[in-house]
Amino acid sequence: VIVMIFFAGSIGGDWFNEEKVIEYYNEYYEIEFKGQCKMASRMNFVLLDNNKEADICIYEDEYVCIYGDLVNAFWLDGRRKSTKFCIELAVNYAKKGIDVIQRIAGEFSFVLIDFKKERAYMIRDHFGIKQLFWSKVDEMIVFSNFLYGLKDFYETNIISQEYVKKFYNNNGLLDFSETPYINVSRVNVASYIEIDLMYGNFCDKEYWSLISERDKKNNFKLDEDGWVEKIDGLIRTSINNRKKDKMSLLLSGGLDSTTLYSYLSEEDKNIDLEAFSAVFDELSSCDEREYINELVDGHSKDIFNYVSCDNAGILEGCPYSYFYTSEPHVNVINKALNEQLFNAIKNKGYRYVVDGFFADHIFGGSIYYVMDELKKCKFLGAFNYIKEYAEASNKNIREVFWKEILPVRKKKMHGITEQVIEENSKELSKIKKYSNCDMIVQIRSSIARNFADFELAPRYGLECIHPFVDIELVKALYDIPGQYKCSYGVNKEILRKVSRNRLPQKIVERVVKTNHTELSQKGLRDNWGEIYSVLSVGRICKLNFLNISVEEWKEKIVLFRNGEKFDDNIWILISLEMWLYSIAKKYGTVKISE
Repeated sequence: VIVMIFFAGSIGGDWFNEEKVIEYYNEYYEIEFKGQCKMASRMNFVLLDNNKEADICIYEDEYVCIYGDLVNAFWLDGRRKSTKFCIELAVNYAKKGIDVIQRIAGEFSFVLIDFKKERAYMIRDHFGIKQLFWSKVDEMIVFSNFLYGLKDFYETNIISQEYVKKFYNNNGLLDFSETPYINVSRVNVASYIEIDLMYGNFCDKEYWSLISERDKKNNFKLDEDGWVEKIDGLIRTSINNRKKDKMSLLLSGGLDSTTLYSYLSEEDKNIDLEAFSAVFDELSSCDEREYINELVDGHSKDIFNYVSCDNAGILEGCPYSYFYTSEPHVNVINKALNEQLFNAIKNKGYRYVVDGFFADHIFGGSIYYVMDELKKCKFLGAFNYIKEYAEASNKNIREVFWKEILPVRKKKMHGITEQVIEENSKELSKIKKYSNCDMIVQIRSSIARNFADFELAPRYGLECIHPFVDIELVKALYDIPGQYKCSYGVNKEILRKVSRNRLPQKIVERVVKTNHTELSQKGLRDNWGEIYSVLSVGRICKLNFLNISVEEWKEKIVLFRNGEKFDDNIWILISLEMWLYSIAKKYGTVKISE
């Protein structure tokens, strides 16, 4: 069997204008594969050539951030950082095989071709920050780091109902191999696809799992002060690994982004850093300047930028400002807020955008650690934890135990829908510490949902950087005793203690998040006629698994608009309706395949 491999292209600011995607990917650079097959790419690639015949070829995402043991050794050996790291990766692969993946971390997707062994590996990072898609078409294998790059190999207006069902059941998660299109798959998070180039066979392998970390017996034995010191060092290292010469920071008045600001402004006084904050003159309940100004008072005011976002509500500009995407995204509903911030950043000449994404998911913690204490027969301690939590949250002790804590024994979690629990049941069954159940669900509910990274930032020539999406930081927070993350009913306790000498007390002690309900309602109120004309068509009613009529759907969105009844799934349903609308608008029709 002859297998042809080519890479369809790389997404980036050069390939966008502000209106639409430019059709650009039809030109390829080709190289021969043993005189029979060809590979072609518009991506960065390196050939490791030992004897005038290429042994290894690596195709990588245009924007990668790779670090870890292998990278550290690379720099320590005296190579300059301008040297292409994929050369070192190829050299180490030649020595140790695909296990070299265990020595790297960061944000990456790449394809490694081994000519001698006639093997190809399509590899994706631990948390899905970079994408990778592929398809087998007859005797040809095609792959791309964005789905639209493979559009010549699928019917753009025929959508898989099974995919949409998975998207719905996973609450918008995109961490599964299926895509909306027949015969096109994604490489899963922390996995690689191994392909036999001679016979065209392939298999999917997971190279890392957070749950398996506790089986490696590398647990840290630290007291709370020791954990504070360790987490502080890990945040610092993560930021240093991702530091660029010119960086912008999305700064709110919350703990996550202000913590990042404290590190970025402290570590390197020469770094070109500016902060961009959404502010609201009309919608005062959404404005966070009283907290942001706490930072402004102690730093140069010139580096703080306030971006007026009163007109950045839910479904703002619908339907005129909504664009086609190859997959649905929940955050497309409130994209106007990010668009206004990204536009301000672009106009100031910045390319990199830092944000506090992932902090809520890994630092938050939950009261479930009480069950771990009960397993150890520490009954008095468990009672005191419940009492403190109940008093802090103004709840009844008995109610907290029976309704919030005890159900976690059956892997049922307060505030998490049954369908999400069911979709993650396999992973949850492997967890040994109850305090980690919430963290696993939180992480799995957030990875690979980076609408700003995948769809918005490239349109403004920007790259998003998430320092809290760091494998060493995540592993440590998975291992930490649960009471250090959630204490006295206050979440993010460990992050507060890390930041207590860095940030104003008013920010560190803040426990109530800003409510953007007023902003959401303004977007719906100001443009409801146009919004309703799009949503009321009820394209999602063609999805059999939803079992909802057009009339029932109309009633649901009206109740949602009036604030009379809130359905936990309403955001998923609206995002699906908007996505199907964008397909129909671009291609004339949309068909749902069984």
